Amino acid sequence: GAIRVFNKADNVQGNRFNDNSFFKSSRGELMFGGVAGLNYFDPSIISGSDVIPEMLITGITVNDETVRFEKPLDETDSITLGWTENSVGFEFTAVNFRSAGLTQYEYMLQGFDSDWIRAGTRRYTNYTNLNPGTYRFLTRARNADGIRSINDAAIGLVIRPPWWRSWWAYGFYALLFAGVVYLTDRYQRKRLLRIERENAREKELEQAKEIEKAYNDLEKAHQNLETAHSNLKAAQDQLVQQEKLASLGQLTAGIAHEIKNPLNFVNNFSDVSLEMIDEALEELQQIGENKHAAETAAILADIKSNLAKIHEHGFRADGIVKSMLMHSRGGTGTMEPTDLNELVKEYVNLTYHGMRAGKETISADIQLDLDDSIEDVPLIAEDFSRVILNLCNNAFDAMKETRDARPPKLTVRTKKSGGSVTIEIEDNGPGISDEIKDKILQPFFTTKKGTQGTGLGLSITNDIIKAHGGTLDIRSRPGQTVFTIIIGLPDI
Repeated sequence: GAIRVFNKADNVQGNRFNDNSFFKSSRGELMFGGVAGLNYFDPSIISGSDVIPEMLITGITVNDETVRFEKPLDETDSITLGWTENSVGFEFTAVNFRSAGLTQYEYMLQGFDSDWIRAGTRRYTNYTNLNPGTYRFLTRARNADGIRSINDAAIGLVIRPPWWRSWWAYGFYALLFAGVVYLTDRYQRKRLLRIERENAREKELEQAKEIEKAYNDLEKAHQNLETAHSNLKAAQDQLVQQEKLASLGQLTAGIAHEIKNPLNFVNNFSDVSLEMIDEALEELQQIGENKHAAETAAILADIKSNLAKIHEHGFRADGIVKSMLMHSRGGTGTMEPTDLNELVKEYVNLTYHGMRAGKETISADIQLDLDDSIEDVPLIAEDFSRVILNLCNNAFDAMKETRDARPPKLTVRTKKSGGSVTIEIEDNGPGISDEIKDKILQPFFTTKKGTQGTGLGLSITNDIIKAHGGTLDIRSRPGQTVFTIIIGLPDI
């Protein structure tokens, strides 16, 4: 038959007994001597239990905190948790009032465990770092008499995925991927179309060169009015080709070094066209005065004036491209300890003497107020020297406008204050209005007339100062403009 083991849970005095200390009386009573006393009982009156234990889930913890539910757990089919609530504990018990401490438990989390897990008499378990998904927790028990619970206690568990792993997120990823594929395909088609157009324009340019050569040969062979008109037509065709080349440059805007080629073409052939028109005018003078010659000369004079404007603005555009290249390169050097006062003094003097060597010069009173306590400052000297040059050049240009009203004066100061150094460049020019001051650091904005400025000097200056971790401030009123540079010093 089955063997039944009794222990302290059955009110036995202990689990340790003396060797050979047992006795069976004539009435069948069994006596055992132990370290804590004598135990005796009648086996005939001991009967097993036929009560089937009922399983219950008594509590649930989430992230080590007990969760309260609106309904009892035995009436709850499933619970839903967020993706951060992935540490879940379960407490369970079997309704059994006879030798409850001997009840043996098993549990399993479907979707995580592959088989039942024996918990012994322990009535709780805990799962940590559960992945998002759907689970079902089951538990069952067997009482001290070996009778197992018929119905397993069970509850469903759903852990929602994070938003970036939800179905609508994956739908968004799919749409995003489709959009990228579409835009990439569209970009490639446009790029191929642009290449085809460029190749077509190159062929047109080659044909234009052949036409130009034919016109030049015709000019040399004929010395009459018809040759002059042919030369005029050739010049007009040349202007058309220059405009086409300029359009080609616009198609590749943003790549500054690609723009230089059409600009060189415009500048060079405007020079050639001017020379051709001068030669045509000389030929007309040799023909003599008549109505057609006078009209042709007037047309050539207008074209010459237009070519002069093209030449002038072509060189301005070339200056802008050079500034753009300088602007795009930025600083690539390494910051090294530099004598700031010496650099300021050298480039202020260099700017002044450069201005004096130019076309429109002024005499200016230059005052240097340099703080001797400033030690070496980490700078990219080659780049920072451009800051001093640009600001001083702007100051001299501004003071040229008011030199008749007051003597030009340029004041440059350096000062060390706490963990930074300050550089001030002050002039007594006309000042800068608030409207212009808000735009003056924008690329290509300039207040200079004609071809005198590119509008990139202060933009480059501001970028260099930012690259050094500094700031540029502008204060201005009529008769005074101060540019203030503040650069932080490294912690020692």
